[in-house]
Amino acid sequence: MVIELPLAFFMIARQVKDGTFQPRVLELGTESRVVTLVLKPALESRVAAAAKARVDSLQSLMLAGAFSVRRLLDTARAPR
Repeated sequence: MVIELPLAFFMIARQVKDGTFQPRVLELGTESRVVTLVLKPALESRVAAAAKARVDSLQSLMLAGAFSVRRLLDTARAPR
């Protein structure tokens, strides 16, 4: 997993510069491209092709905003 802190700081700095920054808790993840999964090259060959395909598919859904771990957890915790 790679966390792009410079990108996160840049996003906040842009909001401050534009005058749109609002103090709040920010959740920056895959959707904002601040967090990405990068397999270590030395270990990549140990990951099954099917698993890589599933991860790639899930990352695509996250980037499109069609899947969110937060929403999944909130749904699972919701009273029934």
